[in-house]
Amino acid sequence: MEASEENIRVQNREGLVGFTSFTLFCKRLISSPPFVTHFANTKTPKQQQHTMEASEENIKAVVQILTQTLSPDLGVRRGAEEYLLTKAQPQPGFSLLILKMLTLSGIEPTIKVAAAILFKNFVKRNWVVVEGKDQVVVSDSDRQQIKGVLVELMLNVEPAIMKQLSEALALISASDFPAKWNTLLPSLVTKFSTPDFRVINGVLETVNTIFRKYRHSHPPNLSISLSGGRETNRDSLSSGERTGRSPSSKSR
Repeated sequence: MEASEENIRVQNREGLVGFTSFTLFCKRLISSPPFVTHFANTKTPKQQQHTMEASEENIKAVVQILTQTLSPDLGVRRGAEEYLLTKAQPQPGFSLLILKMLTLSGIEPTIKVAAAILFKNFVKRNWVVVEGKDQVVVSDSDRQQIKGVLVELMLNVEPAIMKQLSEALALISASDFPAKWNTLLPSLVTKFSTPDFRVINGVLETVNTIFRKYRHSHPPNLSISLSGGRETNRDSLSSGERTGRSPSSKSR
């Protein structure tokens, strides 16, 4: 990542205003061993040389960068966002590390929500491969592991995080269900046996999202319910129209 020497304001604890370059900011941000190992030698999103393990050290490092994305300082915030986009996300296993973060206690709720949004946007940009588009390559192994844990995780997190994961699940299902994700519906259906209404509501909302595209592609025909289950191309006739007599004209 090339960085100019244009100054970025950083407010210290005493309220004094200092200046540092974006280069120094990045060096300070990635000074911990896991980032040196996984990111320091990464030049472009296409160069994926390391698999990022969901280790405690790596998770702490990612939490540090996500915290920077919430900084009120625009320069710091943009620098962290750019670093995640071009250095962190291209690493195999990064998306799985984010999901692992969401299961851990001790991480600030705002950081978890930021991580869930990051995962959703990662899926939106990279899950469906578009020829000619600059994308992160999501390996088959990562895809299978994500689909293997996403439903269970989505239904056992806070509502704000559940919302983001539900949207990510819907994006994946739009591409992979049912041909490449035939376990999705069975895994959702089994959750109906739980007494937790929050979980049941989450399942219903997810199923509604998954099948929304089918409702739009095949809108229901009202004549089906009015013709004894047979779909017709004409409106259902009233009783009087079928017999040629109005019901009120029946002999008494």
